[in-house]
Amino acid sequence: MNADNQKRERELETTRSERQKKADELRDVTRVSRNLENSEDEIFAFERKKMNVLEEISGVYQGNYSRNVIGFVEEAGIDDSKILNAGLKL
Repeated sequence: MNADNQKRERELETTRSERQKKADELRDVTRVSRNLENSEDEIFAFERKKMNVLEEISGVYQGNYSRNVIGFVEEAGIDDSKILNAGLKL
Protein backbone atom coordinates (compact mmCIF):
# COMPACT_ATOMS: atom_id res chain seq x y z
CA MET A 1 0.00 0.00 0.00
CA ASN A 2 2.81 2.38 0.78
CA ALA A 3 4.03 2.24 -2.82
CA ASP A 4 0.52 3.04 -4.09
CA ASN A 5 0.28 5.99 -1.73
CA GLN A 6 3.64 7.32 -2.87
CA LYS A 7 2.57 6.98 -6.51
CA ARG A 8 -0.66 8.86 -5.81
CA GLU A 9 1.26 11.57 -3.95
CA ARG A 10 3.59 12.03 -6.93
CA GLU A 11 0.60 12.21 -9.30
CA LEU A 12 -1.12 14.72 -7.02
CA GLU A 13 2.02 16.87 -6.85
CA THR A 14 2.37 16.75 -10.65
CA THR A 15 -1.27 17.79 -11.05
CA ARG A 16 -0.81 20.66 -8.55
CA SER A 17 2.31 21.80 -10.37
CA GLU A 18 0.56 21.74 -13.75
CA ARG A 19 -2.43 23.61 -12.33
CA GLN A 20 -0.15 26.31 -10.90
CA LYS A 21 1.67 26.61 -14.22
CA LYS A 22 -1.65 27.05 -16.06
CA ALA A 23 -2.80 29.64 -13.49
CA ASP A 24 0.44 31.58 -14.05
CA GLU A 25 -0.04 31.42 -17.82
CA LEU A 26 -3.63 32.65 -17.47
CA ARG A 27 -2.46 35.54 -15.27
CA ASP A 28 0.12 36.50 -17.91
CA VAL A 29 -2.45 36.37 -20.71
CA THR A 30 -4.86 38.49 -18.66
CA ARG A 31 -2.12 41.08 -18.00
CA VAL A 32 -1.22 41.27 -21.70
CA SER A 33 -4.89 41.57 -22.62
CA ARG A 34 -5.35 44.48 -20.20
CA ASN A 35 -2.27 46.19 -21.59
CA LEU A 36 -3.63 45.83 -25.14
CA GLU A 37 -7.01 47.21 -24.10
CA ASN A 38 -5.32 50.20 -22.44
CA SER A 39 -3.23 50.80 -25.54
CA GLU A 40 -6.30 50.62 -27.76
CA ASP A 41 -8.09 53.12 -25.51
CA GLU A 42 -5.13 55.48 -25.78
CA ILE A 43 -5.08 55.12 -29.57
CA PHE A 44 -8.80 55.85 -29.83
CA ALA A 45 -8.40 58.89 -27.57
CA PHE A 46 -5.56 60.09 -29.81
CA GLU A 47 -7.73 59.57 -32.90
CA ARG A 48 -10.56 61.59 -31.31
CA LYS A 49 -8.15 64.42 -30.50
CA LYS A 50 -6.84 64.30 -34.05
CA MET A 51 -10.36 64.57 -35.45
CA ASN A 52 -11.09 67.52 -33.15
CA VAL A 53 -8.00 69.28 -34.45
CA LEU A 54 -9.11 68.64 -38.03
CA GLU A 55 -12.50 70.15 -37.24
CA GLU A 56 -10.86 73.20 -35.70
CA ILE A 57 -8.59 73.61 -38.70
CA SER A 58 -11.52 73.40 -41.08
CA GLY A 59 -13.24 76.14 -39.08
CA VAL A 60 -10.22 78.43 -39.26
CA TYR A 61 -9.37 78.10 -42.93
CA GLN A 62 -11.77 78.81 -45.75
CA GLY A 63 -11.91 78.17 -49.46
CA ASN A 64 -9.44 76.23 -51.61
CA TYR A 65 -6.58 76.77 -49.20
CA SER A 66 -8.63 75.15 -46.47
CA ARG A 67 -9.33 72.06 -48.59
CA ASN A 68 -5.63 71.73 -49.43
CA VAL A 69 -4.53 72.01 -45.79
CA ILE A 70 -7.23 69.67 -44.54
CA GLY A 71 -6.47 67.18 -47.31
CA PHE A 72 -2.81 67.19 -46.36
CA VAL A 73 -3.61 66.71 -42.67
CA GLU A 74 -6.09 63.92 -43.42
CA GLU A 75 -3.52 62.11 -45.56
CA ALA A 76 -0.98 62.41 -42.76
CA GLY A 77 -3.60 61.08 -40.34
CA ILE A 78 -4.34 58.13 -42.59
CA ASP A 79 -0.62 57.37 -42.80
CA ASP A 80 -0.41 57.54 -38.99
CA SER A 81 -3.36 55.18 -38.67
CA LYS A 82 -1.78 52.69 -41.06
CA ILE A 83 1.44 52.74 -39.07
CA LEU A 84 -0.44 52.27 -35.79
CA ASN A 85 -2.54 49.44 -37.19
CA ALA A 86 0.54 47.72 -38.60
CA GLY A 87 2.17 48.00 -35.18
CA LEU A 88 -0.88 46.54 -33.46
CA LYS A 89 -0.87 43.50 -35.76
CA LEU A 90 2.62 42.57 -34.61
